[in-house]
Formats: sequence, C-alpha cells, structure tokens
Amino acid sequence: MKISLAWIFDHIDASLKNHDVEKLVGEFNRKTAEIDGVHRVLVDFKPFFLGRVKSIADNKMMLEVDELKVEVSLPSHELWLEKFTGDRDVVFMLRRSREGWAWACHRDFGCDKDGPLPAFYVLEKDQAGEWRNGLESEDVILEVDNKSITHRPDMWGHRGFAREVAAILGLKMLAEDDLLEDLDAVFEEKRFEPNSDVPFKISIESPARCKKFTGTFLTSIKNRPSNLFVAMRILRLGSRVIDGIVDMTNYVMADWSQPVHAYDAKLLKGNEIVVREAKSGEKVTLLDGTKLELTKEDLVIADAEAPLCLAGIKGGANSGISSSTTSILFEAATFDAASVRRTAARHGVRTDSSARFEKTLSTEQPVEAVRRFVKLATAYGLAPVVSGQIACVGVSQGEKTIGVTHEFLTTRSGIHLDTSFVSSSLEALGFEVSQVDTEHGMMYEIKVPHFRASKDVSIKEDILEEIIRFYGFAEFPTAIPPVAKQPENIGIIMKERTVRNFLAHGAQMMEVKNYAYYDEDFMSEVGLPTGGS
Repeated sequence: MKISLAWIFDHIDASLKNHDVEKLVGEFNRKTAEIDGVHRVLVDFKPFFLGRVKSIADNKMMLEVDELKVEVSLPSHELWLEKFTGDRDVVFMLRRSREGWAWACHRDFGCDKDGPLPAFYVLEKDQAGEWRNGLESEDVILEVDNKSITHRPDMWGHRGFAREVAAILGLKMLAEDDLLEDLDAVFEEKRFEPNSDVPFKISIESPARCKKFTGTFLTSIKNRPSNLFVAMRILRLGSRVIDGIVDMTNYVMADWSQPVHAYDAKLLKGNEIVVREAKSGEKVTLLDGTKLELTKEDLVIADAEAPLCLAGIKGGANSGISSSTTSILFEAATFDAASVRRTAARHGVRTDSSARFEKTLSTEQPVEAVRRFVKLATAYGLAPVVSGQIACVGVSQGEKTIGVTHEFLTTRSGIHLDTSFVSSSLEALGFEVSQVDTEHGMMYEIKVPHFRASKDVSIKEDILEEIIRFYGFAEFPTAIPPVAKQPENIGIIMKERTVRNFLAHGAQMMEVKNYAYYDEDFMSEVGLPTGGS
C-alpha cells in the first residue's frame, strides 16, 4: 500500500518540511510497521500550463491557455467528453518545451502510470497560475508492507498513519470536527423510514453480516472531472482517475480507512435499500462488467427489485455513477470480515474495499466517512445540496474499557516505566487514560478508541504492547537476567566416587561399560553371541 507523507500532514498541526523524513521512517519502522520503500516526488511546475478546450475539429483540439494568453492546437485527447466543451472550469494539463506543446503525462507528476493525464476541474480564476499554489511540488510516497498492518484496521488510510506519525514526533493531531461536515445522524436499530431529508427506506435483513449501514442524500451534484488537487493525490497512490464523484469516494477511502459507495439516486427502484443475503441463482453485473451468479452465501445491497452491489466488495453497473448523474445516495457501512473474505474468494473479486473490510472495521467509522465526503465534496467542486441528515441503521460496537495495573506493566516488561510516560504514550494514540489508586497499587483505567476496539485492542496485554513499542525494543538492556541458584548436596556423588576409586586402584578391578545397541551382523562375523549380554 502507498501512503503520501504530504497527505498525512493534512491531519497534523505541523508542516512536513520541518521534519527529517529519514529519521521519521526509521522511527516508524521501529515502533509501528515496516516500510518497504521511500520514493521522493519533486515536480517543477514551470513548464506546465492549463488549457481549456475551445473547439474540436479534424481530430484536433484547440485549447486556450489563459496564463500565456495563447491558443494551442494538439491531437484530440482520447479521454475528452463532448459535454464539457465550453465548460470554462474543465481543463487539461499541457507541457511546454523547446520541441513545442504536448499533453502532460502521468509520469511528469510522479505517478507510476503511463499516458496523458485526464481532464481536471479547476476554477477559471485559478487557471492563470494560482493552481500551482494548491499542489505539492514535493512529496514522499511510502510503500508499506500490508502484512505488517493486517491487525490494524485503522491504518488502512492516511488518518490512521497520521495518528502514529504524530505520536512518534510528539505532534498534535487536527481535531476530527475540523475535517468533518456537521450533519445530524438519526440512528435506528433495524429500519429507517423515508423522510424529506433521506427519501429512502433502509433496512438490514442480515444484522450478523452487516453491523451498520449509513447513508445520506445529495442533490444538484455536479459530476465534473476530478478536482486537480484530488486527482493528483490519488494518482500518486497508483489509483486511476474516473470522475469527480467516484474519485472522491476513493479519496475518502484512502483518507479515512473506510470504503464508501455512491449510487445514482435516479436508478434506485422503489426508493428502498435493503442489505440482505442473495437469492440462489440471482445475478449481478459489477462496475467493471464482470457478471456473477450469486448464492445464499453472498451478501448484497439491493433496491426493491434487484441487487445493486456485492456488499463490501464492488458496486454494480445498474446503479453506477455516470456523467449525467445529478443526485446520489451516498453510503458507508460495516460488514462482517469473514463474510466479505469468503465472498471475495468465491468469486475471485478482490478490491481495495474488500481488503479493508477483511480487517474488521469500526462501526463508528461510516458516519465519520459520510461527513468527511460531504466536507470534501463541497470544498472541491462537486457542489452538492446536502439533505442535512445521515440515516444510520444497525448497532454500535459499544465502548471498551481495560483496567491495567502499573505493576503488571513493569513486571511483564521487566523495565521501569514512569506513569507519565504510560499515560502520554496512550493518549497520543487516541486512548483516554485515568489513573486510580487501588489496594493493588496504581491502576490505569483505559478507554479504547473505537478505531482500535473493533479487533486490535481487547486485553491488557494489548495495552502492554502499545507501551513497549513506544518505549522502544532497542532500549531494553541486553544483560542476562539474574537467576538465583541454591548449592546442591553432592555427598552421595562423593561417596560413589570414593567407592569407584577403591575398586579401581585398591581392589585392582576394571570397570566395563557396555553399549546399549550392537550391530548383530558384525557380532556374528567375529563369532560373538547375539541376543543377550
């Protein structure tokens, strides 16, 4: 998995430029997870300009470059959509060199993919050069070993990585309230009835396999090409750019560790959403065109007539987003990890979404992800009209509190630990800690944050692990532990030795030691008896 350090610092109240990347990577390797590779991205924006399509004729595109007040003619771009001709906020990235003008390519901006960049959404007022101020000319892409974070569902996104980085560097995280849209959530255990804000009936028929389903209704949304800033970030992670809505769902997943999905609202039948087991023989066509025949072992999200997607894995083509989409039902949910894994394996469909659900995500994340999407969609040009309400169906995982004595931590670790170090280390990772004096000594009452309580932290040994990794395994003394030994009574051994000496020297006897096993073939050859002593 790829992680952007510049993106990580969106969640931290500090600047990446003030910190040593090599030192940070070393500390991260020692305290959190294994980083397989570090790739620096340096982009000089001077040769790049934004061009707005003016006309198309004879496989040629005429583009206006406001910054230089010139017009440029280039071969038609394969990714252009006719409907955006004349849209003054939709542009292409162009590269100027001594040889002339050309389409800018993915690799020009530190991306792994080949080919020209797609169209982007950039406000007309920013096209004359202001767009450069919003992009990172420097970034560091970390390649993380997925196996080293398979037990950490919170670390399958930049927010979780930022929490670890902030704890390592002693920095302050930005508050969630600053990053999430302020939307009211209505909670129902089994069924949400439609209202003026969310005009869909939402129900869960398989609560064991879908713990939480949340959704909100967005109208008047403008599905333009992706915002330039959003597109560049997801391209550097190796994802492809599709359109403004779909790219924003992928951005939220990479940002908050929570897969999300958008349905074209006008394609939903009966204004109903139900999470249920598939019917045997039921069919669904996925977004990539893959056709599947389902069994009762599969979980689907369906409308009143048919499945809309393979739950937790991939969306369906019959409700997919298109360039004509103007209203969406935006969804985030929590699915059973084992169920998602079995379905993905059975149909041979593995996705970034299924990889995250297989890690057992928190039931509190879906609401946060919906609020994050609305915040970003509003900021980056999708211009949605928000209903103002989030429909939530299902149950929460509940709070988890663990009591740990200071004696347990020091005895098990074998080292001296300051109480202030224990509390500050845990609090930096999102735990709430209070110290209580008991008859057994000082005890920590530790409230586990929801993003660690779904799977990762459940017993006091897990708390010990958090303390020890931040203390540093390299800091443990290398001395051999002392072992108290009592002297043995060797009187019998000395008496046996005295007898042996007398028999050997005083009585002129010889000691004979027989072998436990003999080669009977050899014994026969030399004429000695076998089968007895």
